[in-house]
Amino acid sequence: MASRPRTFIDCWWVIHDGGLLLLIPYLLMLHRAWRGCRLRLFTLITDDDVSYEEVERRTKKFLESVRIDAEVVPIVFEGSVERIYERTIR
Repeated sequence: MASRPRTFIDCWWVIHDGGLLLLIPYLLMLHRAWRGCRLRLFTLITDDDVSYEEVERRTKKFLESVRIDAEVVPIVFEGSVERIYERTIR
């Protein structure tokens, strides 16, 4: 059996919902077809957030508490949280 290249499951975490959005990629990774993949969690940094490092630290701490192994990739977003929410709903 040929080895497959390691791939990623990408998850965009826009609004902190207690981890429900992380459940889907976690469950995917339990299936043998996705078992070799790594989870990348993209989290948005808005003008309201403390700093890049602080958001990354808090997100990693949360992931540790729910025992999910993921790479955290903070993305700086220029705009308001209300605008993000509106675009997500549409």
